[in-house]
Amino acid sequence: MRKTKIIATLSAKLSYEQIKEMADFFDCARINLSHGSYEDYEKITNFIRQIEREKNKYIPILFDISGPKIRVTNIEIPLEVKKKSKVALIKKTSDKTNLFLAINFPEIINHLKIGDRVYIDDGKIRFKVTEIDKDGVILEALTDGIIRKNKGLNFPDTELPLPSLTEKDLKDLDFVSKLNPDFIALSFVRKKEDIFMLRKELDQRKVSTSVIAKIERPEVIKVLEDVIEVSDGIMVARGDLGIELSLEKVPIIQKKIVELCKNKGKFSIVATQILETMVEKPEPTRAEVSDIANAIFDGFDALMLSGETASGSFPLESLQILDRVAKETEKNIKLNKSFDLKEYNFLKDDITSTIAFSAYISAITLKAKAIISFTASGQTAGILSKFRYDKDVIAVSYDIKTLRKCSLFYGIKPLLIKKSEITDELMFEMEKLLLDIGFKDDELIIMTIGLPVVEKGHTNMMKVHKIGGYLPYKEKFQKVD
Repeated sequence: MRKTKIIATLSAKLSYEQIKEMADFFDCARINLSHGSYEDYEKITNFIRQIEREKNKYIPILFDISGPKIRVTNIEIPLEVKKKSKVALIKKTSDKTNLFLAINFPEIINHLKIGDRVYIDDGKIRFKVTEIDKDGVILEALTDGIIRKNKGLNFPDTELPLPSLTEKDLKDLDFVSKLNPDFIALSFVRKKEDIFMLRKELDQRKVSTSVIAKIERPEVIKVLEDVIEVSDGIMVARGDLGIELSLEKVPIIQKKIVELCKNKGKFSIVATQILETMVEKPEPTRAEVSDIANAIFDGFDALMLSGETASGSFPLESLQILDRVAKETEKNIKLNKSFDLKEYNFLKDDITSTIAFSAYISAITLKAKAIISFTASGQTAGILSKFRYDKDVIAVSYDIKTLRKCSLFYGIKPLLIKKSEITDELMFEMEKLLLDIGFKDDELIIMTIGLPVVEKGHTNMMKVHKIGGYLPYKEKFQKVD
């Protein structure tokens, strides 16, 4: 089993049969709310839920909230610009589309200064501010290029006076709250209060879901620890981050983020240009393959494909290659190397952390076949994931939403069990499930569970167990056989 998780961005361009075939290689589906319609999002969601049933697989859906993405709004006919030519960026729309640019957040223009850089289309077209007047600013082109409608803008030198959630985002939340989201990612996070605001909006809509902070603005680098602390997970969005910051800083920040996530016990995702070449070509570059391997060695839980799967020419092949590279890399990761409690900074002074750590140590000492975590919320499975045990770690739950959540944690395999209020019956059902998926009698496993099972709460017990010997249900089990 591949332990590193794969996230695939899906779009309405893909057919049901394509997504079904791709689902053999991805663990989580991402829907980017910056592109497409509500009809598209609902269609993809329905596809995923149907594929879940057909494949008996638990696939979480990550909805990616746009945030304050700044875009050109008035260019209907592509505008060609030459180096050193001048273009006006204006506060109010104008019919003179070949001379002026308008954007969806015109209040930004009041904050631009002489010399500030303005990038369009992921930095492919670059300008600097040379003049300021009451109507807007004059931009001088630093490169040749073609500006098209709705292309994004970046202002790497400017502190932007924008809300973390726009009116569009709030409407999007109204819609996706009806689709039972498993994860919500917030774009352009700048401070921990942005995460608080999103959680407040989700609470108002009675939506219970995990929140992922996307790291792509320079301001957030100064408060990384605060943002990671209040988020469930972190996504390193290298596209905008690489435009907003100097390129040479991105690898260092990427490594810093994954280390902070490991220390705080939060899951981490690396995204953007994972296999960019495969948007148009059937094979990646060797550099892309090395980049993937290094991200896994560094400790990322998941890797995310964007255009490669959403709009590229080789979506299935991209997933297959990412799957192969991850599996090969994992064979060479040194695991189970230390029992030093100081290495696990994410552990808290609580019962759940203590039980999880004890289970991990016991599993290594006794060479257990697997660690089995009975979980109602996924909390214990998330902690166990951080130990990187080299054998199976299985999250067992009667709650499908919990199993979907656990599907994004490194090395965690989800398993559905019948709900029971009787501990012996629950253990019997667990043994039956394990034997069905290839475990054998007398194999030793380590279990974590919260007792009594009738109550939701923290994990409070660890059990060393040999499969096949659970009484008083063994006779009943033999009759079933």
